[in-house]
Amino acid sequence: MKKLYLVRHAKSSWKNSGQRDFDRPLNKRGCNDAQEMGRRLNRSGEQPDLIVSSEANRAITTAEKLKSEFQNDPELRTDARLYHSSAATILNVINETSDRINTLCIVCHNPGISELNYLLTGNPIQMVTAAVAAIGLEINEWKEAFSDCGILLGYDYPKSINE
Repeated sequence: MKKLYLVRHAKSSWKNSGQRDFDRPLNKRGCNDAQEMGRRLNRSGEQPDLIVSSEANRAITTAEKLKSEFQNDPELRTDARLYHSSAATILNVINETSDRINTLCIVCHNPGISELNYLLTGNPIQMVTAAVAAIGLEINEWKEAFSDCGILLGYDYPKSINE
C-alpha cells in the first residue's frame, strides 16, 4: 500500500498588484498555516519520504514549511508541470515516482488538486488553502495509481481545529 498526501499551497499575498502570479509569496497567515499543517502531519506519525512541489513561489514555500516540521527530513523536489496543472498532469507526476517511495506528498494548486482527490477517491472535497488530503492507495507501484484506486483516509485544513 502507498500513501499520498495532496496539499494545496497556503494563502498567498496579493499585495503587489504588478507581480506575476507565479512569483506571489505566502502572506503571514499562509506562512503560519503551512507551518501548523506540517506540525499536524508530524504529530500524526506519518511523514512523506518525498515532497514534490509546483515551482511557484507560494507552493515551494508551503512545501518548505511543511518539510521543516518533519523529523525524517524528506527530500524536496520541484516539478514545473505542477504549476496550475490538471488532475491528469498531477497523476502523471505521481505515476513517475520511484517505487522505493512509500509515502508521497504533492504540493500544488486548485482546481487540479481538488479534482485529483475526486478522481482518486470519489470524494468531492474542495481543497482550501493549506488543506491536506491523506489518501491510501492499494497499489505496489506508483504507475498503478489511477481513477478510483484510493481511499480518503483524512482531510485537514488550518481552521478545522476551530470548528
